[in-house]
Amino acid sequence: MHDRDNLLTRIETVEFIVAQRKDGIIHVYAKSDVTINKEKQKLLMELYHEITKGKKQPFIFEKSKKVWMTFNAFRYSVVHDDEYPASLVAIVVNSKIEKILLSLFVKIFFHHKKITRVFESFEKAVAWIHAEKSMQQA
Repeated sequence: MHDRDNLLTRIETVEFIVAQRKDGIIHVYAKSDVTINKEKQKLLMELYHEITKGKKQPFIFEKSKKVWMTFNAFRYSVVHDDEYPASLVAIVVNSKIEKILLSLFVKIFFHHKKITRVFESFEKAVAWIHAEKSMQQA
């Protein structure tokens, strides 16, 4: 997990860290060797609401190596999109090929209302969120 010194609050489970940064971004980190299924998506949704208190905030998703998501988990996230307390979504991946594949997947299949972008760099994801927030406030 990047930038641990910049965290205000943090909830950690065996498989995930969900934290609120000082700049208001919610940082979600999936640890190594995790398969995200529907039950884990439900747990994450509970953790999101606990840390955000239901307030819409920008999210950054970062993962370690060997993290997978089942189709049922994906469907759950799409069906429950309105309950998800995110205003913007940045996804940080580990390689160029992951970025290409996930960007295509998001564009074709992930029809939610939140602006979502995929990055290879955590720092670029943070910069994008700050730029988007500034544009929305202007």
